[in-house]
Amino acid sequence: MEKFSFFNDIDDDRVYFAEDFARHLAKYFTNGIFNNELQVIANNDMTITIKEGDANIEGYRYTNTGDLTKTIDTADGALKRIDNVVIRLDLTNRLISAQIIKGTFSDKPSAPSLVRSSTTYDIKLAEIYVDNGVTSITQSAIKDTRFDKNVCGNVVSTVETIDTTDVYNQLYTKFEEIIQQETTEFTDWFNRIKNQLDTDAAGHLAAEINKIVDSGLKSYTKTLTVDNWSLNNETNLYEYDIIDSDVTSSTLVNVNLDLVNQVKLNDGMVNSYNGGFKIITSEKPLENIDTTITYQVSNLSLEGI
Repeated sequence: MEKFSFFNDIDDDRVYFAEDFARHLAKYFTNGIFNNELQVIANNDMTITIKEGDANIEGYRYTNTGDLTKTIDTADGALKRIDNVVIRLDLTNRLISAQIIKGTFSDKPSAPSLVRSSTTYDIKLAEIYVDNGVTSITQSAIKDTRFDKNVCGNVVSTVETIDTTDVYNQLYTKFEEIIQQETTEFTDWFNRIKNQLDTDAAGHLAAEINKIVDSGLKSYTKTLTVDNWSLNNETNLYEYDIIDSDVTSSTLVNVNLDLVNQVKLNDGMVNSYNGGFKIITSEKPLENIDTTITYQVSNLSLEGI
C-alpha cells in the first residue's frame, strides 16, 4: 500500500493521526535521550531525582521540565534486587512517563527485562542496586545506562550508522583482483627475461620483485581504546590517531567494523596522511572498538633496471 504525507486538508480528505506523525519522525530520529539529559541522581534517602531533559521513543517526544523525584520501594532484610529507571511509551493509555520498574529479590539479582511491544516501549536511564537492609540509595548504587544504545542511547544523528560490510567486501575483492593481476603480469615478465640476465642483474631484480610481493594488500586488527580519543578544538570532533609508516596522504584506508562495533562508533570517517591516519567521529565512543584496518600498499616501481 502506498502512503504519503503531509498535505492540507480539504473537506476532510487529508486526515492524519498521531501515529502518522510519529512514523514520520521515527525515520529521522533514533530512540534515546537528547544531549546527555535525564540523568538519575541519588538523594541519599529512598528516592532518586531524574534531571530535566527530553527523549525520543519511536517518534514520540518526552519532556521533563524540572527535577522529577521518584520513590524506591523498601529494601528486603535479607535479599537484594535491581530496579530499572525507565521512560515508558504507553500507546494504550496515550502517555509517556518516567517509572521505577521493581526487580525481583535474589541473592544474585538481575535487572528486569525491558518491555518493548507494539503498544509499550521502554528506554532505560539507570539501574538502581537495592542492597539488603539499606535505608538510603547512594550515587554508587546507581548505574547510568543512558549511553548504552541497546537500552537507551543518545539521539546524536538523524539516521542509524550505515552498515559498511558490503562496501568493505567489494573493496577487499577489488584489492585481491589487483594483487592477482600484478602477480601474473610480473611472473610472465620475469619468465621472459630471466635467461637474459647476468648474476648481478638477476639478484637486483629479485630484490625489487620481493619489494612488490611485500607491498600488496595490508590488513591488521586494531582496538580503539576509550582513553586514546582526543577532541580537536577547531573541528569539535573526536580523533583517534594511528601511526603507520606505510600510509601516505593518498592511501585509501578502510576501517572495517561489525555491526556491534559500528554502533559503538556511531559515525566516522578516515583521513590519511603521510605516516598514518585518523579516525574521526562526532561523539566520543564510551567503549573500546575492535576494527580491521585494510589498505593497498603502493610500491610498484623497479629501481635501477
